[in-house]
Amino acid sequence: MNIDIIGIVGSYSYLIYILLALVICLIIHFIANKLKIAEALLFLLVGISFSFINSSFNIIADIPSNLIDCFVLIALIMVVFDMGSKLKLYGHDTLSLRAVRFGVISHITMLVVVSFFAQIVLDFGLFQSLIIGIMVSCVDSKYITLFFYEIKTRILEVLKVDASVSQVLVVFFSFMIFLIFDNFSYLREMDLVKTESIAVLVGVGVATGFLMFLVGSRIVKHYHKKSLAPITIIVTVSVAYIMAELLQSNGILAVAVMGLFYGNFLVKQKIKLFQFSDMFGLAIRILVFVLLGLMIKFPVNTALFYKSGFLFIVYLIVRLFSVEIMLGLHGLSLKERVFAALSIEKGLVVGVLMLFFMPFISYETMVILVLMMLYCSFFSSIGLLFGKKLLHKKTEK
Repeated sequence: MNIDIIGIVGSYSYLIYILLALVICLIIHFIANKLKIAEALLFLLVGISFSFINSSFNIIADIPSNLIDCFVLIALIMVVFDMGSKLKLYGHDTLSLRAVRFGVISHITMLVVVSFFAQIVLDFGLFQSLIIGIMVSCVDSKYITLFFYEIKTRILEVLKVDASVSQVLVVFFSFMIFLIFDNFSYLREMDLVKTESIAVLVGVGVATGFLMFLVGSRIVKHYHKKSLAPITIIVTVSVAYIMAELLQSNGILAVAVMGLFYGNFLVKQKIKLFQFSDMFGLAIRILVFVLLGLMIKFPVNTALFYKSGFLFIVYLIVRLFSVEIMLGLHGLSLKERVFAALSIEKGLVVGVLMLFFMPFISYETMVILVLMMLYCSFFSSIGLLFGKKLLHKKTEK
């Protein structure tokens, strides 16, 4: 009996490379935590290295697009639900409210300024410019603050709230922009009467999410002591997404609404789901960032480095001014403000959204976003390396 080993390996070579990427990135994950380096930076470099090797030797099989689409959709649904479930609607103190205000104003300011320069100076289209502005303006400082859990200081609390607000805004703006440009192109012709349709579809999405929350909550309350509870949540979240899409609304909106109600009204039961989701969180982060790195095709046009570098400088200046103006008024030290300005890590939410919008944006836009994510991760790593020195004087014993 002859077995074609080479043929078998070739048929599943993309799975072998996924497993290889996971193993390499697991090692990198521990190294990054030990050295205090943003792991997204290293994961992206692994993906870029794989892309470079493939361009030179052509040994990595192309991953089927259907497999990528399925993974991205599942990851997006889980990430949005997790984000919504961790967003608190009540119980905020004065510091949290100030942090919310900082997050909203700084996020919108960066979105507008970066989008403006992308369209006017770099001559991108309106949709491409808005996607760049939306993605770049999002920050995920929660990962950075985990390295300094033993330090009690106001700036870390501000950054945690800022990250939550930023993630909500990036999801909201992304899908509102997509909804308008994809299904309501007539708005450009100022047919404002039809804008009522947007409100109807948004209402359908919210209603679908709330309905599935009612269904899921009754099941979870009954099975919260059993292992079926996490599976039940995953199933009901998926049903909420599918129902909203079948009703020609926005499935992500329905998932976010369901997560928001779940996280705020089922406090005891949500712990089991978070423990369940944490098992897969690292694997999803690895695959998302490696896939983004694979988007870089060699040789890379040098003009893209100039464009991405220019936009990053604009973004960094706006971030510095936002931190200095808004946080300087609340008595935060210069070192704390420097730490906040450097905390510009782009997290899993942005990575998944970039993969989701990949079919709708140009290759040039995708490369610029990946390069800017690299720059942000590099500066975040600087903040991690000098974090204790920057936060030391404000440590509360």
